[in-house]
Amino acid sequence: MSDIFISYASDDRPRAETFAHTLEGRGWSTFWDRTIPIGKTWRETIGRELNGARCVIVLWSKTSIQSSWVQEEADDAKQRGLLVPILIENVEPPIGFRSIQAAHLENWNGTESTEAFRRLIADIAALIGPPPKGAEIEGRKLEAEVEREMALPDSHHTSPSIDDPSPSVMQPVNLFDQGTQQISRSTRNASASCDNGRIVGADTDVEIPPLWVRLTPIIKLKYLATLILLILLGLGSWKFYGEKLDPNPAFDCHDPSNNAPTPQIICRIAALAAKDRNMNVIFRRLSDGLAAAQRAALFQQQRLWLEQRDTCGTEVRCISDYYDGRITVLKSQYDQLHSDTAH
Repeated sequence: MSDIFISYASDDRPRAETFAHTLEGRGWSTFWDRTIPIGKTWRETIGRELNGARCVIVLWSKTSIQSSWVQEEADDAKQRGLLVPILIENVEPPIGFRSIQAAHLENWNGTESTEAFRRLIADIAALIGPPPKGAEIEGRKLEAEVEREMALPDSHHTSPSIDDPSPSVMQPVNLFDQGTQQISRSTRNASASCDNGRIVGADTDVEIPPLWVRLTPIIKLKYLATLILLILLGLGSWKFYGEKLDPNPAFDCHDPSNNAPTPQIICRIAALAAKDRNMNVIFRRLSDGLAAAQRAALFQQQRLWLEQRDTCGTEVRCISDYYDGRITVLKSQYDQLHSDTAH
């Protein structure tokens, strides 16, 4: 199932494709292609994707507000609390959807630099959690590239055929850039065997280079860059702006006011406790840089968020998603505060 389901009218397909590719570029998976495979029904394809999506984006336009299909999909998402409406034209949403705040991207040019688009990304992250880390995405791309590289025939030399009856002898071929190892063989005897990475026959002894040697320099550099990025992300999970995180939550687990199911499950699960501590570090640093009125508004927002978080009960995934979304929002506010201060 995809993370994000995009609902749109057929006339708006190019705009939907632009949104889909941009969101996929950030790491989320999307479903937007309405082509139904032969032998499948709408319920088996579009219905299944709609039911499994964690977020439903609806593109409101002059055409889509008249579409019963789009309205039906929007209503389903609204009932499940997953609706994220976007205005791509200057229209008023259908009755029943006008009270829901929509993102105004009527003049969006497909870039990620606009403030409206950045707010959209933050809202999606708050709803379903942030996309995979860059290293995870790069790692998956790298694995696929390595597989393609190893599947291609070796472009540096031509391997002689063991079964070739020709009495001619292959000329030595330089296998490595240094020219220190060569391959020379006779095919007079067709019998051969493999022994410890070498093809051995009566008149042949062919060295099979290890995997690392066969990789091109570009692939090697990408492997090293990905390894370094993974190490940095691992360090970043323990530190934020230089402060080491405590494995316990920021609140007192023994305080009677924290006896509700959600705080208690956070106290028992180390990963949730670490997220709570991480959020608290960012929250304190953000509040320290705000004026009194802004700080009061921030604390009010935090109290409302805590009430919403506690509706998860003991659902670990729900609690984790709430923390991921809140951390993303607080980090964005913190970065914006210091960006404004720097200017």
